[in-house]
Parts: sequence; C-alpha cells; structure tokens
Amino acid sequence: METYSLWNGVLDDKAVLLYATAINVQELGAGTAKFIETVLSDYGLPDEASDWSISEPFATSYLCQDDESTEWRDRWWLTWDIRIELATNEPVHLPDRLVDTFAYDDSWSGEEASPEALVVIAEAPDSARAKELKADLTAGVAKKLGARRARRAQVANSRSPGLIEVRVEPGRRPISDAVATADLVEQLARSLGADTRLRPG
Repeated sequence: METYSLWNGVLDDKAVLLYATAINVQELGAGTAKFIETVLSDYGLPDEASDWSISEPFATSYLCQDDESTEWRDRWWLTWDIRIELATNEPVHLPDRLVDTFAYDDSWSGEEASPEALVVIAEAPDSARAKELKADLTAGVAKKLGARRARRAQVANSRSPGLIEVRVEPGRRPISDAVATADLVEQLARSLGADTRLRPG
C-alpha cells in the first residue's frame, strides 16, 4: 500500500527538494538510507544519495478530496519537506506530477506527530495571475484575520511556479485555533479565484 505522495519537487544544484505527504498511517522520522533510495527510485531519479534531511512536519489540505469531515486531521494531512543530496553528477529530470511511493521509514518512532504549522496552498489560475494573487492574499489576510491572527499567517511564494503558500503557525495556542485560521485563509484564496486543492490530472 502506498505510504506517501511526493510532489512540489525542484532541483537545487545537486540536491532535490520535495514534499512527502502521508496518505496512510505511516509518518516520518529522520529517514533511513533504504527509505531515501526508494523515494528516489519511485520519483524516477538515481537512487544513490550522499546525504539528506527531513523537516519537522506541517499539515496541508492541498491533496485532500474530502472537505466534509469535521475532524481536522482528515482534511489537513501531515507533510514533510525532504532535501536529498544526490550522489550523481549526471543530469536528472523531475516528474511534473504527483508520485505515490511505497517507501517505509523504519526510523519513525510510531508516535503521532503534531504539525508545526498549517500550510494553505493557493494555485493561481495562470502564471500571469500568480504575482497579483500573492499581493491580494497578503492584503486579504491582514483584513480578514485582523492584526493578531495575521501575524501568525505568513504569505510566500512556493518553490513551484504559480503556487502561493500561506503558513499558519499555532504558536502557544491550541491547534484548533490554527485550523480555524487556515480554514479562513482557504476561503479567502478561493474567493480570489485560486484553487486550494490539487487539480485533477
């Protein structure tokens, strides 16, 4: 059974950066050599790595297709930012689509993680709209959330063209407060014509 969806991949010199979103109960720890090899192979890359790092998890609803659940974890899926230093000097090409992997991380402790942030992904209708969308989201977040909440919602370009990320951090408040804030940001993004779910195909 598939364990993670791999997406938002880019190359940074000899390193590949990508998101891994849990689509089963399996989460991530520090990663193992076998896990990284499988991720690279499933992503269509040479499976030898010289080093890697895995971020603390955040949660995003970008891959979710079920908006009806009242349980926030059903809508906001744990995701990790992985950086892998490739051991090859050969040119590589990244897939331009989401890829599911069967990779399993034996370094995971088995304990359920709490995300350090909720990240709303807003996809512009086209590349020309992306710059305007970021400005509109920044202004809209400040207006819709108010000064206190807006301080915990950071708007930035994603590393993939056309995607804007709004990172909502709970701080010392309950995760439910961050979820409510992220839900408002999603509503705002949609009102501005952005998609907040991965487009089919």
